[in-house]
Amino acid sequence: MSGAERLAEPTTGPDVSTTSPPTFKGIEGVRAWLAWTVVANHVAEQCGYGYSEASYVGRLLTETGEQAVSLFIIISGFVITHMILTKREPYPLYIARRALRIFPAYLICLAIAIPTPLMVVAIANTTPWADPMTASLARIEATQFIFPQFFLHLGLHLSLLHGIFPNGLLPQSQFQFLAPAWSLSLEWQFYLLAPLWIAAQRRWITGSMLIPLIVLGWILFRRGDFGDFLLPSLIFGAGPYFLAGIVTRLALGQGADRGDGSRRALMSLGACFVPIVAIGYFAGAGPRNLVLSLCLWMAVVHLVMPRRNRRRFSWMRLLDGRLATEAGKRSYAVYVFHWPVVVSIAYVARVWLNIGQHSMLLLVGGIGVIITAAGAELLFRFVEQPAINFGKRLTGAVRRSPGRQPEFGPRLSVPLAQTDE
Repeated sequence: MSGAERLAEPTTGPDVSTTSPPTFKGIEGVRAWLAWTVVANHVAEQCGYGYSEASYVGRLLTETGEQAVSLFIIISGFVITHMILTKREPYPLYIARRALRIFPAYLICLAIAIPTPLMVVAIANTTPWADPMTASLARIEATQFIFPQFFLHLGLHLSLLHGIFPNGLLPQSQFQFLAPAWSLSLEWQFYLLAPLWIAAQRRWITGSMLIPLIVLGWILFRRGDFGDFLLPSLIFGAGPYFLAGIVTRLALGQGADRGDGSRRALMSLGACFVPIVAIGYFAGAGPRNLVLSLCLWMAVVHLVMPRRNRRRFSWMRLLDGRLATEAGKRSYAVYVFHWPVVVSIAYVARVWLNIGQHSMLLLVGGIGVIITAAGAELLFRFVEQPAINFGKRLTGAVRRSPGRQPEFGPRLSVPLAQTDE
């Protein structure tokens, strides 16, 4: 979910006017709202408002959380495409900077989150209103705390490849330890493939051959041919979501800060995904979630992409105001840190204090939000930012090196935005 790069600041340099407004500033605010939506979903889940089919609220919260993560995936495709189009760097440097962006904060939160499955089981065992599916999944995770399963899970989590294993091969590989990290595994898979994928997508011939393969992989995943996955942590299951972000950025071209750029992107999304959704429907892939995600993404494109010749609304400050932008910069830290915080507070509230459901919701929600925000700030300042700055120094060292490696990702004639790595 990391979103990889930030696009809020305008480019400054000899080719770009310093008076140009920020190009993708609203994307940061969108990511902030999405991250805190996931937090709210997990708070409700731990307090008994979870996946149960008997609970309308639970189903609504679960679907809202899933849509938030789906939008994160689309945004990742968009942002990484933008970065590759506007930067030229050798693949080893590219993947090293991606690792520096995602791993440091993740590894710290992973270490903190290792005992959380045992805590969730204890919560479920002492809670009459515990959500049955949440409890069932946690009990399966608790059975994995034996040799050699524990170390196999841990090794896969350390490599961020735990999302590729179906439950039939390694039970609960997606969610063991740090539950939200299933999407980080998915993003890491995308990072590894993105330069080749985007290069192929930029050309009509290779792009037209690649899209059917993406659709086929998605249909096979949805039908269970890759194994049992509760969520699309394998890249085949999320291919159309990444594709939506890639197509949007390629369609924007150099008109990203004008209305014609966003209109072109919306038309490209429609032309590309109407047949994909139709094929998915008749193939039994159940494209409802994809349709909802695409509609939300198209609304985001319409709202935050065009920056000129359009009327400004005061409520847009909720997306591109200073507070929203700063919150967006910390969205990755919020996403990876909130899970052990929420579970730990829920454990204390129920196992130690034995409080009721509504009081538990207020306690976990109130204290959890405060601790998550404070911890995310510390992670951002003392872990994320130093790692990002180290990546910048690596970039500078490679560019100064006389024997540096060949670059990929041809630069646009006018870079559209400066990415904060």
